[in-house]
Amino acid sequence: MRLFQFATRFDARSFKQFFFEKKIALSVYHLTLPVVLGLLVCSGCANIHEKQTITAFQTGLEAGNLELLRENTTSHFASKALRHPQADDALAQLKLPEGEFEILNVEDVSETEKKVTVGFGKEKKRKIMYRLLSDGKKKQWKVDDIYLRQRKGKKIIVMPITDQMDVLLSAREFFDSWSEGDRQRVLASSSPKLKEALEKLPPSVLAYNISLVVGKAERTKSFRPEAHINGDKAVVKLNRPHGTIEFSMEQSEAGWQVSDLALIGRDKESRVASLMQRVEIINQAMVFLEAWQQNDKAKLKQVTFDKFYTAGLGPAKLSDVPLPSSFEVEGKVDVKLSELRADVILNDQKQTIQMTLKQDKENPDEYFIADVTLYNMEKQQTLSLISALTARPVAELFVAALAQRDAKMLQHNTTRDFHGKTWSRASKQTLAILPIPLNDLKNAHLLETKFQGEVTRVLFAAGSDQFTVVLHDQGGRVLVDDILIDKKNDMDLNQQLSLKNHLAAIVPVYELAASIHNDQPRQTVRLVTDDFYSRVFSMTKTMPETAYTFLTHVSAGHPKITFPKSEKHSSKNKKNKKGKQELVIEFNTTDKQETLVTFAGNNSVMNVRLIEEDGLLRVNDALINTPNSDVAQRLKQEMRMELADKRTQRGIQLASGISRKAPAKDNSAIPMKTAYSSNPAVPSAKPGANHSNNLPLQNALYEQYEVAKSPQTIKQARHSLLLKNSNTTSPRPPRQHNIKEHLLLQPIPIQ
Repeated sequence: MRLFQFATRFDARSFKQFFFEKKIALSVYHLTLPVVLGLLVCSGCANIHEKQTITAFQTGLEAGNLELLRENTTSHFASKALRHPQADDALAQLKLPEGEFEILNVEDVSETEKKVTVGFGKEKKRKIMYRLLSDGKKKQWKVDDIYLRQRKGKKIIVMPITDQMDVLLSAREFFDSWSEGDRQRVLASSSPKLKEALEKLPPSVLAYNISLVVGKAERTKSFRPEAHINGDKAVVKLNRPHGTIEFSMEQSEAGWQVSDLALIGRDKESRVASLMQRVEIINQAMVFLEAWQQNDKAKLKQVTFDKFYTAGLGPAKLSDVPLPSSFEVEGKVDVKLSELRADVILNDQKQTIQMTLKQDKENPDEYFIADVTLYNMEKQQTLSLISALTARPVAELFVAALAQRDAKMLQHNTTRDFHGKTWSRASKQTLAILPIPLNDLKNAHLLETKFQGEVTRVLFAAGSDQFTVVLHDQGGRVLVDDILIDKKNDMDLNQQLSLKNHLAAIVPVYELAASIHNDQPRQTVRLVTDDFYSRVFSMTKTMPETAYTFLTHVSAGHPKITFPKSEKHSSKNKKNKKGKQELVIEFNTTDKQETLVTFAGNNSVMNVRLIEEDGLLRVNDALINTPNSDVAQRLKQEMRMELADKRTQRGIQLASGISRKAPAKDNSAIPMKTAYSSNPAVPSAKPGANHSNNLPLQNALYEQYEVAKSPQTIKQARHSLLLKNSNTTSPRPPRQHNIKEHLLLQPIPIQ
C-alpha cells in the first residue's frame, strides 16, 4: 500500500532515489523496468476516482449546474452551500479556480476520507484542497468541502467554503423573507434577542421597519453581498438602490442568524444605525401607550425617567388625556437619534405624538421616556403631556393658595419671574394685607382649559369676575406665570389686568410702609431706587418724621395703579401741498417709563412713583397733592431737607459749647420715642434719677437737650440756641397716630 502512495507522489527518478536512500533490499531495487512501469500505471489508476469526482464537480461549477453539483457532493456540503436556488450565484462570488487541473497530492486520512491537493494553471500556482468522503461500500467519492487560502491583512488563513456559503445563503434567505414580508420567516432567521424585540412590534410597525431597511420588494437574481467571517461572528454587506445594508450575524446551533441590521442610506434621514436599537426604542414607546390604556402606573414608571413620572404622571388622572393604543397607531413610526437622546414620532387619525427618550447614565444602551408632546391636527394645537395632565390641578391649587394667602404654596407653584417680582419681596405680614383685585376667590370654579404648546390657559369664574391662569411648562414642571383678570376700563372697554404687574407695583409700596412702621431704614434697600436710598435712608438710623406721611396715605388703602404706556405709532395718508397722498407716521411716547400707585385720602392724594431698576420696580419718590396747594409736596426732597436740618442743628450745638451729657442708664428717666406720637414731648428726668456725667450722648434724638436738675435750665438752653440761629427750627418728635390707623393692625381696604 505504501508503495502505491509513493508512486502517486513521485516520478520514476524520484522513485529510484527513494529506494536508494531508504536502503531497500537490492532485490527490489533491481526490479525490471516492466515492473516499475506497472507500479506507475497502478499509481495512476489509484487517482482515477478522485479525479473523476473533482472533474464532475468542476464541470458543474463552471456550468452553474446545481443538480450536477449535488450529485457529486455530500449532504453536508449540499445543506450548507447548495440549499438555495441561487446558490450558483453565491458560488461564483467565491471565485473558485476553473479550467485544467492536476492532482498534486492525496492524503488518506482514513478509508472513507481523503484530502486532495489540486493545482490549477500551467505552473500550478493556484492550489486548493478538496476534502472527499466515501460511503465505504461503493467506493464512490464525493466532495464534502473545499478549503481556500485567503489573505486577511498580513495573515493567510484557510477557510472552508461551506462556512462562507452558509453565511451568504443565510443572509440571502433573511433578505428574501424580509422582502416578502413573511413575519414568521423573519423571526425564524433572527437571533433570539432580535426575535424577542421584533415580536413585540405591532404588525404594521414591523412591516414599515422591514420596508425601511430592505427597500422596495423586488425579485431579482442579482444578490452579490460581501462577507467577512471571524469565528462565530460575521458581517455581510449588500448594496441596494436605496443604500448599503449591513447584516451582523452570529452562529448558533440553529445555524447563522441575523443579530442586527444597519442601513447606510443615500441621505442622512434614511440611515438606520442599528435596527436593534431602533426597535428597542420603539418598543419603549409601545409599552408606554399600552400602560396608558390599562392605567398601569407601575408599568409607566418602568419606562420613564423618575423626574418625568414624578412631575406629572404619578399624581395625574390618566383618563383626562386619551392616547391611542399601540395597535391604533399608524405603521410609519419615525425614530430620530442624536448623541444622547431619541425622538419617536407616532401618528393616529387625530393627533401626532412625539416621545423624547434619553439614555440612562448608568446603562447607555437603555432609553427611557423623558417627555411627551401632543399635536392635535384638528385644533392645530401643540401641548406637552405634562401640561395637559397637571395644568388644571396646579391652577386650582394656586387659586386656593391665593385665597388663603399661603406664601409657601404660592412660591412653590410660580415661575422664577413671577416669584422674583412678587412673593420673594413680600413678607408674610405684608402678603396678608395686600390688595388683590379679585373677589370671592374661595368659590372660584374652572370654566375652560386651552393648550398652546408650552403655555396653558385655564379660565376661572369667581363671583362676577373672570380670570385666566397662565401656566408655563418649564423643564417638565407646570408653573403659574401670571393671572389675567378681565376688567372694564374707564371707557367701559374690556381689558385684562395682569396680577403679576399689579403685585410687582404694590408689593414694594406696602413693604416700604412696613419698613417705616418698624423704623428700619436699612430694610428699604431692595424697595427704593439707588438714588432714593443713598440720599435718604442710608443717611439715618431712624426714619425721618416726614416718612410717616407716606405711611398715613398707604394705610388709607384703595390704591390705583397707572402703568406706563408703551411707545405707539400710527400711519396715515395725508395730502401734501401739491395734493398728492403721502404716508405720515405719528409717534406717541411717554417721557419717563414710570409706574404710578395713587392713594386718595380725605384731603390729599399721594402718587407713588416707581421705576424699574435691575428688573424690579422700586419706589423713586412720592408726590402729595392737596387742594389748598398748587405745588405738590415731594417726599424725597422733604426727607432730605429734614435730615439736613438735623445735621445743621447738631453742628450748631457743638459750636455753641453747650454741655451735653448722656442721660442715666435708668430707662425711667428717659422718655422712649413713641411711634407716631402727635404731641411733642421734651425728654425730662424724673426726680431722684441717677445720671452719669461722664458718658457723651450718642443718640441723636437727645442731642438737642441737656439733662439738668430743673426745667428752667432746659428752657434757658433752648432760648440760647434760638438766639444764635433764629432761622433754624428744632426737629419735631414723632407724631402720635390713632392705633386704628396702624398699617399692620388694620386690614387694608381692597378695591
